[in-house]
Amino acid sequence: MEELNDKQKQVKKILLTPIVTNSEVTSIKKNNGIIFSTQKYHSSTKNYDEDMCDFSVGFYEVFYKEMVGGSLLLDNGRLRNKDIAGDTMNTINCICKGESSKEEEKKKNIFYDQYHCLANFWLIPMQHGRLASGKTGKKLNNYDSLILYLHELEKNYNNLKDRRPVYGSGKYKTEYPNYFLNPSLSEYIDFCKVHCVQTISNIESVTTEEYYKNVKCIDIIDKELNIIFKRADEICRDARYESIWDYFNELGLIDV
Repeated sequence: MEELNDKQKQVKKILLTPIVTNSEVTSIKKNNGIIFSTQKYHSSTKNYDEDMCDFSVGFYEVFYKEMVGGSLLLDNGRLRNKDIAGDTMNTINCICKGESSKEEEKKKNIFYDQYHCLANFWLIPMQHGRLASGKTGKKLNNYDSLILYLHELEKNYNNLKDRRPVYGSGKYKTEYPNYFLNPSLSEYIDFCKVHCVQTISNIESVTTEEYYKNVKCIDIIDKELNIIFKRADEICRDARYESIWDYFNELGLIDV
């Protein structure tokens, strides 16, 4: 694999930079290795969400320009298309529960310091990501697992008649015509290309919920972090990295 050029390295660094948003932030800026962002998005819970802050939304509009048709995601703080929204790809909240040893707590803190970054954010159907309650959300599994979600999509992507008894209708394309019937997402391989998860989708070791039911928290954290780093590298090698670099540069985030 070829070494990244200077621009790609700059993009990768920012993709992996932790993001913080709250009511005290007044502009998008980088300080002490953290990117602080304002947030216009009004969530139903009125929370500040790093995966829907202004910096992340701007990234989606650049990175997913073809998929969203070049349009803005928000209108006066509300989603223009309520079918899709930003989501955090890898989390450990549904895996690492209960008391932890000192070693586990240390590992968890490393993960939580890293996981709110652009390399770990994407645009998927609202019912698959942000609405993590009832019959929807958590990426169609009990552990909010990216890998299980990818395997579920791969298995059912072209099966418009599939019905899942737990989560209701599994007709992904007909449920979300503005998303899965988008020409740029016509096949599962296209989905992986658009989201830059091709290297991640090839991970075969975690394909069932039984794995997450029995795995120890400390054993999963390194794998989850590795997925974030893999995606950052894949984005940097995608043709869209130039546009991403321009977006970061306009915000004054590129180190000269």
